[in-house]
Amino acid sequence: MACALAPNAALLIVARLAQGLAAAAGIVIARAVLTDLLTGLGGPHTAISMATVEVICAALALIVFLAMRRSAASRTG
Repeated sequence: MACALAPNAALLIVARLAQGLAAAAGIVIARAVLTDLLTGLGGPHTAISMATVEVICAALALIVFLAMRRSAASRTG
C-alpha cells in the first residue's frame, strides 16, 4: 500500500526496502520455527520440502506475472 501511495521515488525505495525485509523475515522465521520444533530425521526432510515449495511459488509468481504482462500488451496494441 505504501508503494502505491508513495509521492516520490525516495519514499518508494524506502517502502520497497521495508517490503523486502518483511518478506525475507517471514521465510527466516518459518525456518527457525521448523528448526526448533523438529529434531532428528524429520527436520532436514521438512526443510527440503519447504525449500521446494518456496522455489515452486517463486516460479509460479514469475509465470503469472509474465502471462499478465503479455495479456495486457495484447490488449493495448
